[in-house]
Amino acid sequence: MSESDGIDEALGRSLREAMQLAEQQGRQWSNVLRRMREIARQRQEEAARRAEAQARYQAMWSQARERLSVVEDPDWWGKATPEQVAEVYEVAVTWRDHEVEAARLDDVIHAEVLERYDHDLRAPSPEQVREDLEKIQEQRKEQESEAEQDAPERVGQEPDLEPEVEAGPPEWDSEERRSLFEKQMRENNIDPELIETRLQADRMQSRSPRDAVQTKQAATRLRGPRGRSHDRQAESTMSR
Repeated sequence: MSESDGIDEALGRSLREAMQLAEQQGRQWSNVLRRMREIARQRQEEAARRAEAQARYQAMWSQARERLSVVEDPDWWGKATPEQVAEVYEVAVTWRDHEVEAARLDDVIHAEVLERYDHDLRAPSPEQVREDLEKIQEQRKEQESEAEQDAPERVGQEPDLEPEVEAGPPEWDSEERRSLFEKQMRENNIDPELIETRLQADRMQSRSPRDAVQTKQAATRLRGPRGRSHDRQAESTMSR
C-alpha cells in the first residue's frame, strides 16, 4: 500500500471550496430572480387594478351619459317635472369637471332652465352667499389673531437704533492709507522703485505733515520771544 502524496487531499479541498462558492453565488442569483418575479407580479396586479378602475369608470360614465342625453330632447323638457330636471342637473354637475360632453350638456341645462323657468343656475343661492361670507369672516379673524401673536411685546415703543457713524478718511499711520497712496501712484505710472522708496520713507514717518507742523508751531509758542532770541544767538555762535 503506497503512501498518499497529498494530491487527493488538495483536490478534495479545492472541490469543497468551489462547491461552497457556487452555492453562495447560486443563492444570490436566486434572490435576484425572486425579486424580479415579485416586481413583475406587483406590476401585473397594478395593471389589473388600473384596468378594473378604468372599466368601472367607463361603465359609470356610460350610464350618466345615457341619463344626460334627454336634455337635448325638446319633448322631454315639455314633460319633465322640476324633480326630473334636478336629477339630470345633479348628474351634469357630477361629471362636468371630468368629461367634456358632460360640461357641454351642463351648459344646455343652464340655458333651458334660464329660458323656461327664469332661474340662473350659475348665480349662487342665498344659502351659498351666506356660507361664503361666513368663511371670509372666519379667515379674517384668523389672520387678525395671527397678527396679534406676531406683534412685539412692547407696543408703541420704537426699536433701538444705533447712530450711523460716517466713515472718515483712513488714519495717517495705517496700511489702508499707504495702500490707497500706492494705488494712486501706480495709476499715475510712477516707477515701481520710486514707489517702494516713497513707501519706506512714509513708514519711517508715523505722523502726518500737518501734525508735525502743528507740533513745531506749538513748541515755538511755548518758548516765547526769549527762547527764539536764544536760538538765534546759538546759531550765530555756531556760524563764527
